[in-house]
Amino acid sequence: MSFEINGSAAQGVQSLSGIGGIGETGNIQLMFAQLQMELAQTNKESALEKIEDIRQSQADSAAYTDVINSMRVLEDYDTAEYGALPTDPQALEQEIAACTAALEDLKSLYSSNQALCDGSATSPTLWTKESSNDYWFNNANIKDAGAYAPLRNGYELDHYGYEVKQGMEALSVRLEALTAMQTAVTSTTATGGSVLSDCGISINGSFTKDQASNWLANLQSSQEQIGTDIQQEMVFVQDFMGQYNSYTQGASSAISSASETLKAIARG
Repeated sequence: MSFEINGSAAQGVQSLSGIGGIGETGNIQLMFAQLQMELAQTNKESALEKIEDIRQSQADSAAYTDVINSMRVLEDYDTAEYGALPTDPQALEQEIAACTAALEDLKSLYSSNQALCDGSATSPTLWTKESSNDYWFNNANIKDAGAYAPLRNGYELDHYGYEVKQGMEALSVRLEALTAMQTAVTSTTATGGSVLSDCGISINGSFTKDQASNWLANLQSSQEQIGTDIQQEMVFVQDFMGQYNSYTQGASSAISSASETLKAIARG
């Protein structure tokens, strides 16, 4: 998108207005060129405003894409089996850290005892960290959820290998959902507004699959509207640029004519 023609036309007007009093006598051609340049500048500014609007809309669309991808994860998440999710950003950040640490604890045990974890042997037992145990026993959202039952079998810190593997799989599912929820509730538009709020979505942590599906459809519909708006803005930009080029060409032609007039006067 180039606007260089306007600069050359302006130089032509400046050079002519300082010669032989043409500007002072109200030379019609020069006045017409100046008017054309003003109209060109107006269209240039309008085009630049639309371009900025397009940039913001594209940023909004990218934010919507992030939330849509997250909502697809939440749509497949079973809150009854894996536990409700927090929706407060700070609570999410804290649990993501706790869940990550607990999962890494299980992964470490698994990597050192893979044959035992993949089998069905009940001994020897494996010992998890106390902080991990505290997470799946005392977190209100998951302490009664069925997916973590293997981690609550037997004594608090010792587990059979297959229980470690089952617990690792359950925590992986929850961590993915926690991260998706964090993206959903913290994503903002170019103007700083919440993507969910802009779509009228009030999310809750014990949602059902149907609710998540409805939220997803709402987000997709809103993103499609953004795409339509971007296309319309691009049409406006093309129109403004076409007008800009037309006016600058008119200014250049008027300057050329004024220059020929000046030469004729000079020759007498």
